[in-house]
Amino acid sequence: MVTTLEFPTFNAALGVNYEEGLRLVRGHLRSYGSAELPTLLAQCSELGQSVDEAALHSLYFGPSAKPKPALIRTLLGVFGYNAQQIEFEMGPVTGRRHFFFLDTEADLSKFKAELAAFDALPN
Repeated sequence: MVTTLEFPTFNAALGVNYEEGLRLVRGHLRSYGSAELPTLLAQCSELGQSVDEAALHSLYFGPSAKPKPALIRTLLGVFGYNAQQIEFEMGPVTGRRHFFFLDTEADLSKFKAELAAFDALPN
């Protein structure tokens, strides 16, 4: 029996890099108080998204933490974005780069608008 795996199709123009995804997720997290994180974890569970509580707390409280791309992809999904995560090997010096590919131009426009709004807020 031969199993055929299809490579996910994506439009490269709909890609955002890891850093942009992280900034957007942190922007959304800032709208939650620390006491509301259990509510967010419950929402993740209701959506069938497994989120590690310690990783979420690290992302919420510490700007120095560099969370795993899978956590960012999961939280993008919780915040309304269906994103495919793809990793590219950029060579021995640069290493791996992670990108998230959104479904539609409308999603990308919404992503960019929300990111610009979050970036404009004082920290």
